Amino acid sequence: EHGLYYFSNRPNLNRVIVEKEEGVREPEVEEVVKEQVAQAAGSAFRVFVWPEKAADVGETRRPGLVLLPPEYSNSNPATTAFVRELLTSTGTAFRIYKNTLLVLSMEENDYLALRQTARRYLALVKGVKGDSSLWARLTEENCKTVEEKIEDASSLMTNKAVSSYRYLYRAAAPPT
Repeated sequence: EHGLYYFSNRPNLNRVIVEKEEGVREPEVEEVVKEQVAQAAGSAFRVFVWPEKAADVGETRRPGLVLLPPEYSNSNPATTAFVRELLTSTGTAFRIYKNTLLVLSMEENDYLALRQTARRYLALVKGVKGDSSLWARLTEENCKTVEEKIEDASSLMTNKAVSSYRYLYRAAAPPT
């Protein structure tokens, strides 16, 4: 503390964070990532986050933004077929307003980095700050560090959610 080193029976913050990250479950990470993607999408478009089938994307005249789920990354050959289905079908009928949809897919490596950031965020919020007995044992300096790390992870998640969607698919323009 304060530039000095000493031995203590208090927990090492870095080690605690790593242990808490290991305890974060996959469904929690997926949920936080999906929420962050939806939040980052904004409200300028009608947003469809991670549709599983064409019927999940409703027909609308209002511009729509479809954010594909992670399994339909740019490197997956099935992505093109799924996008074609989204742009031509509403599940039960042909899509009339196909030119109002923009479809974005993720860069696979960026998605993995987003997941890791979400895992770190959950470990900090739920595992460290949410554990009242652990929180009480941390020094004031460590508590401030945790607060800063939570803020940094939250901001980084937003940035990664936006930057991971790099690939745009749209209906082909009619010939002139």
